[in-house]
Amino acid sequence: MELYFPDVSMEQFDVTADWLVKTMDDQTLLVTFEGQGKNADLEVSLSYQDNPKQYAMLSIGELIRLPIERFIIPDDKPYQPSYDCFL
Repeated sequence: MELYFPDVSMEQFDVTADWLVKTMDDQTLLVTFEGQGKNADLEVSLSYQDNPKQYAMLSIGELIRLPIERFIIPDDKPYQPSYDCFL
């Protein structure tokens, strides 16, 4: 499992830390978040074009918790359970 931050290992990353809404662009619905605590030196920009209602609920200066899935690079191969088929 890898993070989108190439210089940060999973052990160094605090999944429970809040993120500060730093900037919001109303035209592109792009939000820049600044990490807090152990993640204080990290910044991430996320697009809310697919979810304008959630974008409208955010405000600059707000602390929110972002899901870990926002930071993990998806595996090339999706999980395929191994099982035996009994006919």
